[in-house]
Amino acid sequence: MAIYALTQSAGRGRNGKSWDAPLCGLYYSQTLHFNRAPNALAGLSLALGIAAVEAIHEANASSVKLDIALKWPNDLWIAARKLGGILIEIAANTHADPCAQTTVVAGIGINLAGAIGTDRTDLAAHGVALDAPTLAPIILKHWLLAAAAFNRAGFANFSARWAKLDALAGKSVRLSDQSDTIWQAAGVGPDGALMLQGANGQQRSVASGEVTLSTRLVQNSGPR
Repeated sequence: MAIYALTQSAGRGRNGKSWDAPLCGLYYSQTLHFNRAPNALAGLSLALGIAAVEAIHEANASSVKLDIALKWPNDLWIAARKLGGILIEIAANTHADPCAQTTVVAGIGINLAGAIGTDRTDLAAHGVALDAPTLAPIILKHWLLAAAAFNRAGFANFSARWAKLDALAGKSVRLSDQSDTIWQAAGVGPDGALMLQGANGQQRSVASGEVTLSTRLVQNSGPR
């Protein structure tokens, strides 16, 4: 099942945040089914982000080239501004049977025009005119293909494509639970976890959380 809307007044974002949105956007949700346990779906939001970027490129009939990047774990960016975001929720198989089919509700919001705020952008601002009825079925197609590929081999089918779109690779970042520590983003692991490098050579893998760019650089002095 797939549903899209032109506006929403009771939307939900990550960590229980509200996500109300005016006209001039695409707000899309789709059910996806996996022959995997919920704990084997790590990296799915990244895979669907890749598929969404590819869907936008396919739908773009203009001569304008869009430079869309993906900010771990679930945002679409253009020029370090948010174009859209993805939210995934497990709808079934949250309990005992690891062999049962897992159903996921995947949602995405994409700013088509009229984005408000200095941290956001939209397709129209970059010279691309797309409407929701045009873009929604193309996302449907790409997400179904992505789900099938993920079912076969998990995030391994997407890691090379992620590397080409990674907005954080090589950048200095902060974690929301460690705002005083600066890390260098070093891509993602085989499960889609964010890989981080510290100033003293320490490494960290982050499976979930919020990440922001930092203006400070990691001064890597190597292991001590």
